[in-house]
Amino acid sequence: MTTTIQSKIKSWITSGVKTGMESNGDTLKDTPSGSISIAFAEELSKCGDDTVLECFNCGTCSAICPLVGESFPRKMIRYVQIGAKDRILDNAEELWRCLHCGLCTRTCPREADPGEVILALKRFVLSGWRRS
Repeated sequence: MTTTIQSKIKSWITSGVKTGMESNGDTLKDTPSGSISIAFAEELSKCGDDTVLECFNCGTCSAICPLVGESFPRKMIRYVQIGAKDRILDNAEELWRCLHCGLCTRTCPREADPGEVILALKRFVLSGWRRS
């Protein structure tokens, strides 16, 4: 199932978001914000989450979150789906706003577990920091 979703995302990215981007296999280069890795959602599963591609970006998690605005955690989930690692790293401080209260997870209509996605992103950011 994940492969089908990934192929749909890859198709969407390569057909609909061509402006300012050049394709290089499974990676798209975008000059202002770095690169986009199609396989990032799969890579994130090593940090503990494999549900991020279930999200269809309805915004329920952002609407229910009592702590933050500006489309958090929805924005971070979308960054994972399109493979925008650089944008996640640029906005990494937002990840630590989440207190893991579980409201987003309980209200997600697709059971995408946004709280676990945020936790996996924290692990991803920390693993990169430890390697540097």
